[in-house]
Amino acid sequence: MWLHNGTPMRVEVQDLSVRFYADAGPAAGEAGAGSPREKPLFEGRNISDTHYAGSAYSTSKQCGEVPFRVQGGVSRDGGRLELTGQKPELDDKCGVTGHRTETLVFELR
Repeated sequence: MWLHNGTPMRVEVQDLSVRFYADAGPAAGEAGAGSPREKPLFEGRNISDTHYAGSAYSTSKQCGEVPFRVQGGVSRDGGRLELTGQKPELDDKCGVTGHRTETLVFELR
């Protein structure tokens, strides 16, 4: 099982594409409120044997899903995937005011 910050992840792999999903639950007012909904935390491609690149998604109540580019690699033992990118910082109107380095770590347990 893959984990991100202690949260179990579902992984979908198709050819060179990969997606990591965590249970996020439905958004307020959405049909099916109270039942789980899954959103991708990362979707990308295997660029080489150990290198991945794609989009990570940050979610905020006010701005919804905010994508940003990430890339990184798998550890030698294959038990850790670390992806780093520049996550947008948003103001109260969802405008980008800057960026900060964000690292996503997925660990196989």
